[in-house]
Amino acid sequence: MFETSWASRLEKRFPWLAGVVLLGLMAILATTTGEATGRLANTWSPAAWFEVVQQTRVGHLWAARALLAVVLFGVILYIQRLSRVRWHYILWAVAASLPLIAGSLMSHSGAEEISFVSIAPYALHILLAGVWFGALPAFLLTVYDSHRSSDKTSSLLNAASLKEFSASALPVMLLMIATGLMVADRMVETYYHALVASSYGWLLNFKLALLGV
Repeated sequence: MFETSWASRLEKRFPWLAGVVLLGLMAILATTTGEATGRLANTWSPAAWFEVVQQTRVGHLWAARALLAVVLFGVILYIQRLSRVRWHYILWAVAASLPLIAGSLMSHSGAEEISFVSIAPYALHILLAGVWFGALPAFLLTVYDSHRSSDKTSSLLNAASLKEFSASALPVMLLMIATGLMVADRMVETYYHALVASSYGWLLNFKLALLGV
């Protein structure tokens, strides 16, 4: 399973994806600084970024998220030099989940009291979404590889991978829907008109439509 061509191609993209995460975090810090200070010029000011990181809770959470993203980048580079075994994938998954958990603190629950009860639904929902959408490239590469592969052994390995994906996809999707409903209920509360009267409501409706498809 670890030597299939689609897995090798996907692994080669890991450092680039981790680099995109780091660049995205820099963009988030820049735009957050501009919005928090009310001055557009601060969007491009590293000194203003540093003040936000030092003096605000959002900045502290961003620093934690950035540190975890750097750890992820280092783990990817280190493991890519080794011969592949199963625990490498587990370590990659754990390292990738940490920035996502930190991201849940910055987004939905960043303005709430930080506790396990308030954070857990958001963090679990984001992790499940990461599992689902993160598995899609592997799924598509497997399908593509199956169509162009003439080697019987490779085809059998790809078929087994697709079966494993299908078996895992349904429970992940159901859990993602359940946690998503919990998050939406907490955000909307009794203001159901917000589902059609706010940008967040329309975004939620769009996500529900995607799940329905």
